[in-house]
Amino acid sequence: GVIEAEATSWQTTYLTVDGYAQLPLDKVSLYAKGSIGFGASKSASLKMKGESEFGEYEFVQTSANSTTAVFGLAGGLRYDFGRFGVGAEVGLFSTTPEFEMEYDGETEKHKQPMTTLNTTLQLSYRL
Repeated sequence: GVIEAEATSWQTTYLTVDGYAQLPLDKVSLYAKGSIGFGASKSASLKMKGESEFGEYEFVQTSANSTTAVFGLAGGLRYDFGRFGVGAEVGLFSTTPEFEMEYDGETEKHKQPMTTLNTTLQLSYRL
């Protein structure tokens, strides 16, 4: 079994430019937006010690960094009453970074598809 395990989490940061289209309908506005940009990702690391019927073992996977393109789509609606508004948005970001991963001294390339679903509730005030 496993005696000891340490791990770090995956990390991704996006920088995007958005295109935006809006359809105003009286007090309700529908909108869609598309995003394209740059993503910087860091894979998780793992260090594990254990024992089995064959003896003790240790597994080490170091973290790796990657940069790649990011794409996104979102849509939402907003209801305005006076200067205030409420709304909701659902959006998706997707990227596929390629990491050079090291497993016990061996280096391999690994593509990791990553998709993030964002849901947002909005409360706004127009100046």
